Amino acid sequence: MRLVSPSLEYRAAFFALYQDFESNDSINAEYYREGVDDFDTYIQRLTDEANGINLRQDYVPCSHFWMVDTKGNILGVIRVRHTIDNPFLCFEGGHIGYDIAPSYRALDHGKTMERPC
Repeated sequence: MRLVSPSLEYRAAFFALYQDFESNDSINAEYYREGVDDFDTYIQRLTDEANGINLRQDYVPCSHFWMVDTKGNILGVIRVRHTIDNPFLCFEGGHIGYDIAPSYRALDHGKTMERPC
């Protein structure tokens, strides 16, 4: 497994990730809906967010990474916020946020993403 930056080459894998969430964790699927509606714009937004440009209100610079297996499946997503300069992030959200695709939970993938290299 490896962490990769979101990119257009993972379109099919992203749609599979979304379907997994939609079928098994619909509350959290909404976070990824934008990528289903317009994948190219979604990838650009994540890239911009990592570079601290075109940030939405109350957003901070944040690097996104997808954990992919050897077959190119996206097993999870990790977000590393460069700062936590707003009350929600400071007291609740923190520097790191992650999701594991429902079909890949309880297999220690979250621990793998957070473990330092």
